[in-house]
Amino acid sequence: MRNMQPLGIICPQGSDSTSFYRALGPFTNLFKTEPDFQMIPNIEKISWDVVKMCSGFFMQRPFTPNHIEMAKVIKSNNKPLWVDFDDDLLAVPTDNPTWKIYGKDQTKKAVIDNLSYADVASFSTECLRLKFLSELSKVYPDKKLDTYVIPNAFDHHLFNYEKKPQRDKFMMWRGSETHLRDLITYSKEMIEVANEFPEWTWLFLGQYPWFMIDHVPEGRFLFQDPLDPIKYFELLTQIRPSIFLTCLHPSPFNLGKSSINWQEGTYAGAAVIAPEWPEWTKPGVTTYKTPAEFKSSLISLMLKTPEER
Repeated sequence: MRNMQPLGIICPQGSDSTSFYRALGPFTNLFKTEPDFQMIPNIEKISWDVVKMCSGFFMQRPFTPNHIEMAKVIKSNNKPLWVDFDDDLLAVPTDNPTWKIYGKDQTKKAVIDNLSYADVASFSTECLRLKFLSELSKVYPDKKLDTYVIPNAFDHHLFNYEKKPQRDKFMMWRGSETHLRDLITYSKEMIEVANEFPEWTWLFLGQYPWFMIDHVPEGRFLFQDPLDPIKYFELLTQIRPSIFLTCLHPSPFNLGKSSINWQEGTYAGAAVIAPEWPEWTKPGVTTYKTPAEFKSSLISLMLKTPEER
């Protein structure tokens, strides 16, 4: 058997959903297909002895001075570095709570500086790849970098849940507090649709729609606290929504986002509604350009039979 040195994995948070889709989630799957594969997960500090044990390093979403110092040690020990980005950390909007971190000039500089040390970089979308390469060339015009677009990995073998029957007249939105502006942008249309179609129930996971709740009859809008990724997918198999909502206001940050909602909605067996952007041109997706089109497209889906959706 070939003796392979492990791959060092550096993640901001190994248990979060981005790691599930783009870091420890897919890497742990390699144990099934590559018997010689080894890794050291969740590395937080780097020194020569750690570097010497590894064949190379994967760094997810590097954005801090500490990440830069780690990259320097990795490269000074002549080991390859692969970095991955799943969001446009250079264009986090002010309404996003994480703007307090990513909106700082020193953070944006750290993102590009980290990228300058990489041998290979991967991105969740083509939009992100082009944006980061453009910004890198402004600061490091001579930097040569191999780049790839790697879609989010979805391990459908991980789940062994018995799916409940599809639930008609039930739609779902999911997101964190970072999506507050997205919801507000389409709140007027959502309220109108909810009142025009009182037989439909709406579930909001991760964000309590306080700005809409008083404008619809009690019990129409349901709320669920955020869940661990595994528990979340178990919930999807139990509630089986008819429609999966993707509400994104047009911004450079959102344009770079990947279509995770499409993957999750499809897994649940739901019809997905999303913006008419390149990343969302997927099978089973109904698109819209404006809030008005969002409303008309949503109503069109609601009026279809489950088989037609």
